[in-house]
Amino acid sequence: MRFENDDSSVPSALVDGGHATWKTFKSGSDFEKMIIDHPNVRWDYIRSTSGWAGLQHITYLRTKLTIKPERNDQPMFITGNLIEGYEWTICSNSDPHDLEWYQGDMYSYSDLMIIKNSNELHPFTQTLALPRSLTGEYTIIVKSVYDIRIRGDPLSINRSDPATSFRLDLKPWHAPKNQRMLSVYSSPNLVPDVLVNNRMQASFKLASSQIGLTIRNWDPNETYKITSVYGRWAGEDDASYEAIGLALNPTKLAPNQISALSLILPNSLTSPKSPSNMEIIINVSDHAPIRSELDFLTRSPRDTFRFTFLDADKSVQYAICLPPSTPVSSTLVSQRSDPGGPDFSYPPLERPLLVALHGAGVEASDEFWISSIVQRAQEWVIFPTGRTSWGWDWHGPSLCNVEHAISSLVDKVWDIWRSQIHEDGPAFKPDGSDLIVLGHSNGGQGAWYFASRYPDRVRAVIPAAAYVKIQDYVPYTSHQTKHLIDPFLGGIVSLAQSIYDNDLHVSNLVYTPMLIKHGEIDDNVPVYHSKILHGLLHTWGANQKNVTFEGVPDEKHWFADVFQSPSVVNFLDKQTSIHKGDKELERWKGPFEFTLTVSDPIEAGSFQGFKIMMLLQGWKLGRIKVTGVQNQSKWDLKIETTNVCAFQLPLKVLSMMLDGQMSATIDGLELDLNQYTSSRLIMMRSDEKRWKSVEQSSWHNFSHEKRLRPLTQILNSTGPMRIIYGTQNKESRCHLQSVAKPLFDQSEDDGNLIIIGNTLDNCYFAPHVDRQSVEIEWKAGIDNRASFSVAGHEFDKPGQGILYQIPHPQVSNPTQPSATYDQKTAIVISGTDGTGIESALRLFPLRTGLNLPDWTVVDETNRKDGGTLAAGCGRYWVDMY
Repeated sequence: MRFENDDSSVPSALVDGGHATWKTFKSGSDFEKMIIDHPNVRWDYIRSTSGWAGLQHITYLRTKLTIKPERNDQPMFITGNLIEGYEWTICSNSDPHDLEWYQGDMYSYSDLMIIKNSNELHPFTQTLALPRSLTGEYTIIVKSVYDIRIRGDPLSINRSDPATSFRLDLKPWHAPKNQRMLSVYSSPNLVPDVLVNNRMQASFKLASSQIGLTIRNWDPNETYKITSVYGRWAGEDDASYEAIGLALNPTKLAPNQISALSLILPNSLTSPKSPSNMEIIINVSDHAPIRSELDFLTRSPRDTFRFTFLDADKSVQYAICLPPSTPVSSTLVSQRSDPGGPDFSYPPLERPLLVALHGAGVEASDEFWISSIVQRAQEWVIFPTGRTSWGWDWHGPSLCNVEHAISSLVDKVWDIWRSQIHEDGPAFKPDGSDLIVLGHSNGGQGAWYFASRYPDRVRAVIPAAAYVKIQDYVPYTSHQTKHLIDPFLGGIVSLAQSIYDNDLHVSNLVYTPMLIKHGEIDDNVPVYHSKILHGLLHTWGANQKNVTFEGVPDEKHWFADVFQSPSVVNFLDKQTSIHKGDKELERWKGPFEFTLTVSDPIEAGSFQGFKIMMLLQGWKLGRIKVTGVQNQSKWDLKIETTNVCAFQLPLKVLSMMLDGQMSATIDGLELDLNQYTSSRLIMMRSDEKRWKSVEQSSWHNFSHEKRLRPLTQILNSTGPMRIIYGTQNKESRCHLQSVAKPLFDQSEDDGNLIIIGNTLDNCYFAPHVDRQSVEIEWKAGIDNRASFSVAGHEFDKPGQGILYQIPHPQVSNPTQPSATYDQKTAIVISGTDGTGIESALRLFPLRTGLNLPDWTVVDETNRKDGGTLAAGCGRYWVDMY
């Protein structure tokens, strides 16, 4: 597209005449929120033929900007923050082809930050030096995307046409006075609530000890280091300031970096005399101290409250929890003559934990969502965030967030809560291994996902208004690349996304009680999605008594009693009344047959104790079919595998549940289970295609070149993510900001790695590129371009990029991985030049539902091939090139 030409046009399947041209419109003043519609497009007709997926489109907007430089010998700086838009750029009219694109805030995460000073810039704001212009004239270009999953159906807001909206805040930037180059921001969601015990003269305790702040370095040149943090409750004297721990210490802030700051309060600050606000002082090397104030909310321990915790990457996240209405059982209360405090010596009574997964665009703290679930008498309810209101569709980092929220509630928060409940008797405690998962819309899809990947942990499921999978919810029928990409390459990309397909994993739910709810006139997720999944359960042999589909007449996508109806309450009452052991034993009665299906062993648990540890070939489904028949006092087990390299055999579970002698065959090979004494047995397929047993503690020592994780697992970092970028290329910092801003990059510790650049501009690159899982070779090209080859196929043209996964360089020997290897990975974002690197950068899975093969070669300038030149999965690149 020629952005500088007023007469330019591009082919478009949406407009009459088949060509889209520039149109002029007037915006409001001061870059207020703009709403762009296209009334001349026949949207009703497009919807009638293509469905709502046909409404998705891209709008390019441009405008002129004139800035007179104060001094011709000094660069001019501006700040820009695009909210709800996809990306933006500013270019000199003297050179309109040299475009550097900047990431927009499509999901409006900016709204979650507190900006107390109206003159303070938002932390997501990008600071950039203007390209030189002889006339001082520039062109601003904004790319706005109408994505149904983000914007929703326009009919829901009584519009027939899909209007895009965005706001671009653009201002000149000058270095702050008094050298104050750092700013700190807070979010009310990352501050724990204060629990008050009114029966003990109003004693107060924080529900948790973690606080999350966001800090921004506005300096374009200097790196700062946070050395210490102190805090005190407001109203106390200066001597009462106490040291606050940092989850990462020291924390470095590179030029223009935005970083999540994770504070851990000492015990002395978690029990305030009176809840008010807390004053924080952050000491920074070569910088004046930064001050901030945090506000706290007071809650009764009998009502919903917010707690915070450290997620896998050591960032502070939050969850909402709803305690039981009867927190303590009165049946075992001791008869004490001591009139003192309550007796806490009773062991807790563990109860199933209800996990409620919100829909897309819903914040876990939204009142309508929290109040939609009725408080239970004995069971806890937890409302996790999935890290964002969009939740990464409850896959990958979202699911990891749920796990950390549950463990924090069970291991830490419950003890704090118990101390604030001034009652005798054993208190009800949530069991983190015994879950009932509920969810609505995207959260309903997440409930299917969670339960089908961890069936042994899930007691029951209530998915409401759930969709089957992304490509069925908003089809890819209107994507232009599908008309250009080689079908074989397109199939490889589809393989990478199949790990999220719930319909492929329904076999794992045949023993799980389910109440499937859906409004019969749902105007967002058609009801047939739930009906399809319900039918698949019966295809796999689910017990009809365990599975109920409830189509709610005359109800659309959301209705107030979706989780409050008598059917839900009765279902929960029934499922929570069953003893955990009785529930497990019921599954093994009589002849049985079940199938465990796994596409990603990294994000999959056990089913009936069987667990697939490794696949023979990545990106293909692995299955274990288990059939049991009782012959008098002996059980005959028949185990059949498909695409399985290693799996866990649950000897202890089998011996307890079957209660008798057992014989077994694995793919026709007889195995005497009675000779083993361990509780679990790892079975591995040998090179001779036979099965052999391996001890649980030693199986990692075997060669696992096929154990690279799905690409999206880069976001499941076990520490703050580290970005290593080249400094020899002027475009590298722009590329860095495109990734770092959405990720809140930290520059320390030992999390996953993102390596940006090539052999010409990144000195870290060359020593580590020999650790990749596919045969990729690098060398210097011509005209200051790099060159790379994959499987002997060379890529040396301008604009060609590659994104691929390698084992984490910290691992000493990737062919003999340790437990650490399973938890860490690295991604290389590279190309022949800056344009190629930028093309590869667009593949990074920052948005929901994105996954790619282990390596992908792209060229955005080559539209005839759909921009994708090659792709492959793991060690099978030869067959898939």
